[in-house]
Amino acid sequence: MKVRELMKRRVFSVNESDDLALATQLMAWADVRHLPVLHKDGRLVGILTERDVFHYLSREEGRDGLKDPVTAAMRAPVKVAHPEDDAVEAAGRMAQEKIGCLPVLEEGRLVGILTVTDVVADRVRTAFEPRPTDASQVGTVMSLKPASCSPDDYLLDAVARMSAYHVRHLPVVDGDHRVVGLLADRDVRTAIGDPRRTLGRESEATARVQLLRVSDVMTREVVTVQENDPLPRAVDFFLSRRFGALPVVNEEKILVGMLSYLDVLRKLATR
Repeated sequence: MKVRELMKRRVFSVNESDDLALATQLMAWADVRHLPVLHKDGRLVGILTERDVFHYLSREEGRDGLKDPVTAAMRAPVKVAHPEDDAVEAAGRMAQEKIGCLPVLEEGRLVGILTVTDVVADRVRTAFEPRPTDASQVGTVMSLKPASCSPDDYLLDAVARMSAYHVRHLPVVDGDHRVVGLLADRDVRTAIGDPRRTLGRESEATARVQLLRVSDVMTREVVTVQENDPLPRAVDFFLSRRFGALPVVNEEKILVGMLSYLDVLRKLATR
């Protein structure tokens, strides 16, 4: 399977002179997490992700940073793929580099974008046939000791934690470390709304956001898996319900790990 068979050909991008307010608006409107950044001549010069924006704005100097150019928060140089690259090999690179996408270039021009979701949706079901071995169980693939938050934490503190740990999902746990919710980056985006109104220092919306707790935003009906669950069962949740990550719990519902698309990709890359 070649990258060209899985990549998205309709690519939303921004110019290097565009500001972060425009970029976040485009992400929300197009429902995307990654924006290639282009020079005025069409050359790829960077990649901007939701995570990059959260990280930039969570820094003290970044609170008013939505008027800053996207170049202030983007990543460069960019890992890329070619349309004729092997898709599974490209997935392995994404897993190794802990990135969610690869812009696809042909003769130096942006022709598509390959995301983790694209690869997983096409390959995982056939790659993980049920086997009576521990190798195909959730516990052999999950990430241990995941970052978490409390329902009473301030939302902006949780966003800073996401940025510090380079994750898009935080399991929400009570005092006994039992999972009571899940906070995703998209929950945060929904709560904040229009960033040009909500992140200005003097606006009423700013005061509202600063007072929000995790419990005000988190998803309460959380699907969880256990360590001994077959990996294909977890993958079905990813694909059928478009989940990006699943908390892993024991029989007492206590958090023991986290399973994400990237964890699955790492497993896929070794098979």
